[in-house]
Amino acid sequence: FSEFDTLQIELKGDQGGERVIVNIEDAGDPQDGTSTRIELVLTDQWQTYEIDLNDFKTADLSTLFTPFAFVFLGDPPVSFSVRSVAYKTRHR
Repeated sequence: FSEFDTLQIELKGDQGGERVIVNIEDAGDPQDGTSTRIELVLTDQWQTYEIDLNDFKTADLSTLFTPFAFVFLGDPPVSFSVRSVAYKTRHR
C-alpha cells in the first residue's frame, strides 16, 4: 500500500450528522486503540471523502495488517451506507 497517497471513501448517513471513525493499522500496531483514527461527519447525500494516508501517523503502509476498518465507540448507534472504498495515487 506504500505506493498510494489517498484513501477515498464514498459514504452517506441515513439522516446526516452521523460520525464514523476510519482506521488502518500496520502489523506492528498494538491492539489497544492507540493507532491513528480519522473521524468523518456524514451528510444524508452521497459524498466522497479523501483522506491523505500521511494522516494515519502510526501506520507503516508497507506492512498494513488492517487496510481499512470502521471503529464504533459508544452511543449513539449510527446507520450509514458505503458505496466504495479505494486506495488512490495522485497524478504526479
